[in-house]
Formats: sequence, C-alpha cells, structure tokens
Amino acid sequence: MTLEQLLLLPWTWDGPTVVHDPEGIYWEVRIQELPEFFVAAPTENELREELVPALAAFLRSYIDRGQEPPRPNPGRREWVFMINGRPVGVEARGRWERLGQPAEPATA
Repeated sequence: MTLEQLLLLPWTWDGPTVVHDPEGIYWEVRIQELPEFFVAAPTENELREELVPALAAFLRSYIDRGQEPPRPNPGRREWVFMINGRPVGVEARGRWERLGQPAEPATA
C-alpha cells in the first residue's frame, strides 16, 4: 500500500485535546490504531498544520523499513474523531474537515 493510500485510511483520531500540565498548556492528537503515534503543539492551529505531515512521516517510517503499519478496521469507511474517549458528533467533525488547514478564528 502506498503512503497516499495509507493516509486515506479511516483512522480513529483521538483529539484534539487540550492538556494542562506543570510545563504549560498544549494540544495533542493520537491515533488509536497507531499507539506510538502522538502529535503535540502549543496551539490548535499549529497542531492542525503539523498533523498530516507527522502522520505521513510516521507511516513512511514503516514503508522505509519494509513493514506494514497497523490498519484501522476494514469495515469502517470514514475517519472517527474522539474527544476524551467519546466519538464526537458531526458538528465537531466539521472543524477538522480540512486537516492541515489553520482553524478559523472564533467569533464572539
């Protein structure tokens, strides 16, 4: 399977989640099928910008070693987004419809 095909698989995205720790605040995303995959950034916008390139580099590392990465459930047809362990609804998914694109500024 090519890198482009792997990127289009219906991964289970866990996040974006804001994390507060002694070092400060950051945003993170994980992919359930890829336990070693983790992306963190200081803002949600930066996370969005880094997410797809990070996933591509992670999957490329499998390809470069001649290995097959774990894959999502073959019966699923679309990405699933999880926040705090729960699938998010359609309204939240729309915010991440264009991964890799900066979030639009919030309006008051």
